[in-house]
Amino acid sequence: MLAGLATAVLFAQLSTSGGPAAPEPDVWYGTPALVTDGVALSLAMGGLAAKNSGVFLLGAAGYLAGAPINHLINGRTGAAAGSVLLRGAAVSVAGFILWLNYTSQGCDDDGAVDGRCALWPGLLAGGIALGGAALLDDLLIARTHAPPARGVSLAPGVVVTSNLGFVSLGGRF
Repeated sequence: MLAGLATAVLFAQLSTSGGPAAPEPDVWYGTPALVTDGVALSLAMGGLAAKNSGVFLLGAAGYLAGAPINHLINGRTGAAAGSVLLRGAAVSVAGFILWLNYTSQGCDDDGAVDGRCALWPGLLAGGIALGGAALLDDLLIARTHAPPARGVSLAPGVVVTSNLGFVSLGGRF
């Protein structure tokens, strides 16, 4: 009986609406975040290579804040919070990978031989973790539904002064 009622309601909705409603298209707004991440990761890598902590921290701040700000600008506070958590987790994973690579080679202060530490595998794996999180955020999470189409609106205007009379018609067409 419930199945028959549900079928009748579904049939009534489909017959009055002319068929199932088409899903709203997604709008991608990730371009500013993608550019910010590219610049931020480049600054961080350059600062790390040059042993310049100021440039490295500038890149890290851009990485952690750029995409969440982009989400906030587009009115998606939940996506912004998720972006902060995703990027914080990626930074933690990258730091753990680098630490693991560093200590597994005897690079810590317990008698390492100079020139024996190869940090590039840890830096590469950590960079992949950071870049993957950025791409996930910028390409997949930075999507929203298209705003509804607005109709025609008119805004008439009249200005009358002692020397001038002006009539205007503006709006959205």
